[in-house]
Amino acid sequence: GALRGLGVVAVGALGSDQVAALKPEQVVGLSAVQVGSLTSGAVRGIATDVLGTLGSQQVAGLSAVQLGVLSGTQVGAIGTAAVVSLNDKQLGALAVEAVGQLRGEQLGVMKSTQVVGFTTAQVRALGSEQIGAIGAAAIRGFAASQLRVLGSDQVSGFATDQVRVLSVEQVGSLTSGAVAGLNAGLMGALTSVQAAGFGTQQVRGLSGDQIGALGVGALRGLGVVAVGALGSDQVAALKPEQVVGLSAVQVGSLTSGA
Repeated sequence: GALRGLGVVAVGALGSDQVAALKPEQVVGLSAVQVGSLTSGAVRGIATDVLGTLGSQQVAGLSAVQLGVLSGTQVGAIGTAAVVSLNDKQLGALAVEAVGQLRGEQLGVMKSTQVVGFTTAQVRALGSEQIGAIGAAAIRGFAASQLRVLGSDQVSGFATDQVRVLSVEQVGSLTSGAVAGLNAGLMGALTSVQAAGFGTQQVRGLSGDQIGALGVGALRGLGVVAVGALGSDQVAALKPEQVVGLSAVQVGSLTSGA
C-alpha cells in the first residue's frame, strides 16, 4: 500500500538496487503508469519472482525501452496471462537473446497479431521446440519475410497442425534449405493447394523420402515446372499411386534423366 502511494516521479527515481529489494506483494499494487515510470536501469533489477506476479495491465504498460533491457531469464519469468497483453511492437523490442529463452507456454498463448512483430533476428533465435510450441493460428500470422529466415532445424520443429494452416504464400517463402527439415509426417500433411507453393529450388532440395511422403493430391498440386525439376532419385521414390495421380502434362514434364 505504501509503495503504491508513491508518486510516479518518486517510483521513477528508484534505482536498480532498490527495485531488486522489492517483494512480489509490493509490486502487485503498483499501477501500470508507475511500472512504466521505472528507468531501464531499474527494470534490470526486477527479480524474476516479481516479474512473474506482474499483471497484464502492468506488463502492457512497459515501454519498448524497458522490455529491451530485460534478460532472457527475466522475460522467461513473465506469466502467460501477461504475455498475451504485449502488442507486436513490444515483442519486437525484446532482445534477441531474450526471445531465445521464451518458454513454450508463453509462445503457445501468443496470437497472430503478436508474432508478426518478431524481427527476423528474433525469429532466427527461436529453437525448434519453441517453434513447435507456437499455436497453429499464430503461425498463420507469420509474414513471408519471417518464414524466409527459418532454418531446417527450426522447420523440423513444426507440428502437423501448424503445417496444415500455412498458406500457399507461406509455403513458398520457405527456403530450399529449410524445406529439407520437413519430415515425412509434415510432408504428408501438405494439401494440393499448399504444395502448389513449392518452387523448383525448393523441390530440388527435397529428398526422395520427402517426395515419397507427399499425398497423391499434394503431388498433383505441384506445378508442371516443379515436377519437371524432380531428379532421378526423387522420381525413383515415387509410389505407384502417386504416379497414377499425376496429370499427363506433369508426366510429360519429367526430364529424360529423371
